[in-house]
Amino acid sequence: MRRRKLSDRSGGAAVEMALMAPVLIASLLAMADLGMTIYGRLDMQTAVRAGLQYVMAGGGDLDVAEEIVLQAWQDPPSDASVRATRFCLCGEAEAACSSQCPDSSRPKPHTRISASATLGMFLFSTRVASEEAA
Repeated sequence: MRRRKLSDRSGGAAVEMALMAPVLIASLLAMADLGMTIYGRLDMQTAVRAGLQYVMAGGGDLDVAEEIVLQAWQDPPSDASVRATRFCLCGEAEAACSSQCPDSSRPKPHTRISASATLGMFLFSTRVASEEAA
């Protein structure tokens, strides 16, 4: 009788499944979380580019540029923030827009649009930023 109990293998598959199920579920959740984080970052970058397109087409109102970013952002998180700023360059160096460059030319005006938000659900929840300038 004792020998029969040791050789009985019924229920082995159920034990294996019980051991592997948490690993499989955790892997599935990690993949879904990473996918949502990547999608959120791409969505944010697309929205920032939409605001920059407005500026490059001649739009000068920074508040409107920020609003365009928020409207283009399909699913912004509750802590999403957008900021549009003006800056000037003398060659490659940032300079005050009201001053002259060392070569006596006027600094070239540019616009920078940046957005940030916390993306991810479980494992990859992190603060992400996107910035573009033109």
